[in-house]
Amino acid sequence: MIGCPWHINFAFPKFSNGVRINSIIGKHNHEMNPHISEIAPRFRKLTDKMLEKVKFWTIQGKMGVSTQYNLLVALFPDKVINKKDLSNAIQQFKKQVKPSKNVACQMLTELYLKKDDDPRWIIKPHFDVGERRLNSLF
Repeated sequence: MIGCPWHINFAFPKFSNGVRINSIIGKHNHEMNPHISEIAPRFRKLTDKMLEKVKFWTIQGKMGVSTQYNLLVALFPDKVINKKDLSNAIQQFKKQVKPSKNVACQMLTELYLKKDDDPRWIIKPHFDVGERRLNSLF
């Protein structure tokens, strides 16, 4: 026990629709979590400069999460970058882009159509799950 005086007292009366705060003692006699910058959402937000790069890499470069994460870590070594936050930002930028069928998608669709016509066709695509990309096709 560290004897921290911080305290908050709530009341939830039976015939009330809300919680009432009776008292707050907002003082601490110890240092707060030293890893707060890594775990608190308000401290781990991507900066505007980071978001500009993510937007460019997502829309123009069509890069996935893993590649962008590695680039951001290299460009901003003093910042904590959470992969989930990065993934969320990438998904927001992807919503702005009009989806276009790429060559690999067209080719895979054509091969599956041929397989439907002739069951002797065998198609074995290999996907990178993290990047959500087609890596190879046999």
